Amino acid sequence: MSTDGRIHEEITKCASDFRYFCRYLKIVDKRGKQVAFRPKDAQEALIENLDRNPSVYALKARQLGITTVIAARFFWRALLSPNHRVCVIAHRTESAEVIFEIYKRFYDALPSFLKFDTERANVRELKFFHGGLIRVATANSDSFRGTTYQALHCSEFAFWNDVDRTIAAAFQTAGPDAEIVLETTANGMNDAHRM
Repeated sequence: MSTDGRIHEEITKCASDFRYFCRYLKIVDKRGKQVAFRPKDAQEALIENLDRNPSVYALKARQLGITTVIAARFFWRALLSPNHRVCVIAHRTESAEVIFEIYKRFYDALPSFLKFDTERANVRELKFFHGGLIRVATANSDSFRGTTYQALHCSEFAFWNDVDRTIAAAFQTAGPDAEIVLETTANGMNDAHRM
């Protein structure tokens, strides 16, 4: 088999199997070293929940890697599915930028045969040549509106200023069969607690 044939076969395998694709992702561990991404128990549980149900509410403890595994799954979809659009909505600008760094690291560490050309790559958006898109925004901005997304990651939504309004606006951007993950650490008896 030619090199092109093996590359095509490997891309096809990655596109059909998220866990297999994870072998190509890199994260920064708690010691500050870049290492291969290997989902841990809490991350596997979230993946299994998403496999069964496209809408998940994750009330989480800190440092479990929930944001990372959501980013890994959504990156996989945007990279390997033409026109698959992902929106990450965080509570603060700094948080949105930190989450986007996870996506950027995933992309930067890919082997060349998976590092597809981009049309746009800046601090808040990564758009692949085939229309796959990852965009980060804040809950108090309108920058996520105006596009239909196949995946929404609502990060730390218990800390959003107006949970009900922002959730309603975000859900209006979700396409049919969109994967939606609402994740947060607890923040008292607020709108997120009622949900």
